[in-house]
Amino acid sequence: HNTTKDQKERTLELLVETFNANSLYLGISSVFSLYSYGKTTGVAVDIGLHTSSAVPVHEGYCLTRQVTSSPVAGDALTKYLTKLLKDQGYGFGTIREHELINSVKEQLCYVSPSGAGGGLGPAFAATADGGINALNTTVRGGTAEFFLPDGQVIPVESERHMCPETLFNFSILGKEYTPRVKVFLDAGDEYSPSIDKGISWLTYAAISNSEQSLRNVLINNVVLAGGSSLFSGTRQRLQRELSIFYREIRPNEAMIPISVSEVPCRQYSSWLGGCMLSSISMFPHLTVSRAEYEEQGLRVIHCKNL
Repeated sequence: HNTTKDQKERTLELLVETFNANSLYLGISSVFSLYSYGKTTGVAVDIGLHTSSAVPVHEGYCLTRQVTSSPVAGDALTKYLTKLLKDQGYGFGTIREHELINSVKEQLCYVSPSGAGGGLGPAFAATADGGINALNTTVRGGTAEFFLPDGQVIPVESERHMCPETLFNFSILGKEYTPRVKVFLDAGDEYSPSIDKGISWLTYAAISNSEQSLRNVLINNVVLAGGSSLFSGTRQRLQRELSIFYREIRPNEAMIPISVSEVPCRQYSSWLGGCMLSSISMFPHLTVSRAEYEEQGLRVIHCKNL
């Protein structure tokens, strides 16, 4: 949604001239993620490696002005978990050790229901296949242990929920990460929530700043996407906090349906959505063909891929 005009033209030129592509369609990954749930209207909450974003979509069109984002995402969580373990006296500094801590995050961490710990469960709701970084671990109650290649045992206790807690309270990483996007009450006053601002705040702000006629349908069609959304408890926590925001802003109104959906393979949701789009009969008419490129030049990419 933030791809520049020059980037689009360069992509078209590169794929057609260098890689001999027959056609090209440029889309927004978050919109594809929404498609993977069988929806064309809703909010895709995409938590990836370097960026977390809430992208409202109406009838397949991204509402770009209402998109909210933050650099607090998977990589930031891995670095924070490394810091937490260093505070316990364990040193991790090499690239291989960074990958090891990332595996610890993926396999042992979970989202607390209220931010206060508890609610023990599996770390990720789904993983691809375990991969080469699959850990040798044990879990007893709230304490987990993982084993280094040299046999050293590293216990992980409160860190299991403290790490992903940063997704729901960006300021844990520093005040500069606090979301700047604002939400206003009907009277015009700025709304200050009773809970911390994180991915739930980005989501609610994206919805609240959209057209009023769309807000109810958007908040009832929130979907999770991206590999860093796979922590157990993410969906429940997000839905709970969206309900809190709505209730605080509209205390005298009846509660509207608020729904957050998830699928086990959501780290691939944008790919799945793209596959679904490319399988429909009208898709060839949405793409820029080689013939159109040769006839109209680079400007054609702005006519067909809006």
